[in-house]
Amino acid sequence: MGSDVGTYTVTPSGKTSQKYILSYATGTLTVSQAPLGVTVKSEEIEYGDAAPTWEPQFAGFVAEDDESKLGGSPSYAVKDGGDQPVPNVAEASPGEYTVEISGYTSTNYAITFTAGALTIVKKALALTVNDETITEGGSEPSWSFTGDGFAGSETASVLDVTNAVYTVYESDGETEITGAFTDLTEGTYVVKLSGVTSDNYDISYVAGTLTVTGAG
Repeated sequence: MGSDVGTYTVTPSGKTSQKYILSYATGTLTVSQAPLGVTVKSEEIEYGDAAPTWEPQFAGFVAEDDESKLGGSPSYAVKDGGDQPVPNVAEASPGEYTVEISGYTSTNYAITFTAGALTIVKKALALTVNDETITEGGSEPSWSFTGDGFAGSETASVLDVTNAVYTVYESDGETEITGAFTDLTEGTYVVKLSGVTSDNYDISYVAGTLTVTGAG
């Protein structure tokens, strides 16, 4: 291990000569701080997840030195693209964020802090069309869906359903029904949903079933 930062006196000795009368003068050794880089390890989470356990990464420790040789403790701050603090990561929208680190101190190292990145991606959300049953000649039911994958206590109310469309297909799931709804005959039909959007969720769809029973 090297010496701590500071100024040291160096005293020479040990040389001999038959021709010279030797004298020694002390010198000075100055030990300055070594550079140490501290960077936050970048992380990726889904929308709604809590902040990960941040991990500092070090570059520049001398010999066998490690984090235990530093004073203080790390502090992290997440900021958005406008350099504004993000108080609760779990409520932050998908996007790129900066994670700043500070707090370490050292007598022997000149510490440089470098921010890391937090990437929040959309959370997967599956929307399943709820099954319905009508009798022949009946009117179109009030379609609905169930969501699987909402973050926290969120519900379908956070989704934009302005352009939501329910489409009825033959049992093969490929042939769209284009006639009047009241003309559907007894049988089983596939109902697909589309058009729901969200800034925070990556939406997938699961078809439901419409069962038409005989009028008699």
